[in-house]
Amino acid sequence: MGTGTQLGLEHNDDWNTMGTGTLWVLQLNGDWNTMGTGTLWVLEHNGDWNTMGTETQWVLELNGDWNTMGTGTQWGLEHNGDCDAMGTGTQWGLEHNEDWNTRETETQWGLEHNGDWNTMGTGTQGRLKHNGDWNTMATGTQWGLEHNGDWNNGDRNTLKTGTQ
Repeated sequence: MGTGTQLGLEHNDDWNTMGTGTLWVLQLNGDWNTMGTGTLWVLEHNGDWNTMGTETQWVLELNGDWNTMGTGTQWGLEHNGDCDAMGTGTQWGLEHNEDWNTRETETQWGLEHNGDWNTMGTGTQGRLKHNGDWNTMATGTQWGLEHNGDWNNGDRNTLKTGTQ
């Protein structure tokens, strides 16, 4: 990406380090790898979450309740229910079968499995489209993930946003 913050997702492959200050990783059917960076994100499709021993942690549980991580920032995702507020300064929510709710937090991300993305009315927004192309966010920082396709421009190229 050549920028200060990068997001990466690989559907059926191991994660690659990005050589940037902040990394995101997702592994659909495998264990998470630590990235050796100051902030880590983890998602495990068919397994329990592992603590990362880093300053900031994210957790996702496909078919269960969220666990608090005892860290300064927390994210929650609920597959078949409403997102739970985490009582932290920054929150993310994902709802599989419902529209996104605003969180009234400093930073928010939204994911919609089978629908278009909604703007969150927050300073920073990120979107994920399961079965479609990425949309520009018109926000300061953007994230993109494509489940069944290559990254924008085919190889994790720029997303035409302020931070990539």
